[in-house]
Amino acid sequence: MLSAALALIATAGQPSAAPAAETTVDKDQISKVIEQVRAHPDDYTGMRFDSARGGYVLGVAANRDASASLRAATRNAARSSQNTVKVTVQRQRRSLAELNRTLAGVGAPQTAKIRPGTQIYEWYVDEVANKVKVGVSAESDLDTVRREFAERYGDAVEIFPGTPMIPAVKTTVVKKSDIVWPGANIASGPNSTRLLDDAPYSTGKRILTWRDNGDGTVNVTQCTDAVKNFSSTILHTAGHCFHNGDMVWQGHVDRAANQLVLRGRLGPVIDVQWGNGRIDALTIRTQGTSTMGNYQFTGGNTLTYQTARLSFATGDRVCTNGSFTLMSCNARVTSTNGCYRVDDLDVCGLDRIEAQSGGQLVQHGDSGGPVIDEILATGAKVGGIISAGNLDNGGTVAFSTRMEAACAQLNPYNCN
Repeated sequence: MLSAALALIATAGQPSAAPAAETTVDKDQISKVIEQVRAHPDDYTGMRFDSARGGYVLGVAANRDASASLRAATRNAARSSQNTVKVTVQRQRRSLAELNRTLAGVGAPQTAKIRPGTQIYEWYVDEVANKVKVGVSAESDLDTVRREFAERYGDAVEIFPGTPMIPAVKTTVVKKSDIVWPGANIASGPNSTRLLDDAPYSTGKRILTWRDNGDGTVNVTQCTDAVKNFSSTILHTAGHCFHNGDMVWQGHVDRAANQLVLRGRLGPVIDVQWGNGRIDALTIRTQGTSTMGNYQFTGGNTLTYQTARLSFATGDRVCTNGSFTLMSCNARVTSTNGCYRVDDLDVCGLDRIEAQSGGQLVQHGDSGGPVIDEILATGAKVGGIISAGNLDNGGTVAFSTRMEAACAQLNPYNCN
């Protein structure tokens, strides 16, 4: 068993001067290795893709044996003659457990105690630098903050000017008389599109809630859905999109006609995780005939089979897939499992994604959409749920809740 093999690492000898250990595993098995690394933070320092090497770097804690650690982490990862990728060991000073403890210590409430008045916007583990990076407000006295953090954490923390992020939700006001209800003659073109889908529903489509303002108008909140759960009746999107008990609909706001077009009622929100140190995700339980299929909209309205979820590593190439921006690729994960200031709340369990050529990754309304592996040959593999981005600066940076965190913290607690 892989878990038993990983336990051997704790008794591994002192590091040797031998060359870095390396092996190859099937690309489709990398996610399993990443999850095992994160499950044993005392033994490892992280897992990242190095484009210069053309393979993954497995960070191993300095007091662990490199070869034994590599064998333990990859023992049950399949190897084939084709479609393999190299995994090379790199010894690093601080284990992931040490870095995670430091990360917890530099959170926003703790930072306020260390340096009153300092606004913290982002804090995450940099696996390459083997440090915790902390982004604070530009108005802060950076030299003083650096000195005070160094007194507490030594060189394990690096301070830099940070930036708050904006949730990618979209709100619109529409006249109540301009609601087009399900059953009206609203379909034009394909029966199933991101804007107007039919059961069994696909993911990557527009979803919404609406509230009566009491003045003849309704307030519409539009987002995107990311992934169905283990059954055909459970659906996940971003936690900041809706509230517990809200009824979620499939449909969209037609800005040209200034109408709220409703295709069908999906079901109620049954669990929300959002801010105050938590992740950004929620669960919708679909009702009646509003079941979910096994497909996801990719590109425009192309349907791609949705396969197993993934765990992304720093350096992985991914695509964001919101219902407004649509699928946007040529992007890389630049950090994983960080905490960020989003809409005046501290949100954790987020991966940071950056466009590699300045293209737009996210805009208002993409919240809750899937982040998928760039390679679609074997299906759409979901690794994240879009949360936020630098929406006031081109949307070239996006943040997504890690699927493994959503599966562990959302009710039902399972993504099989």
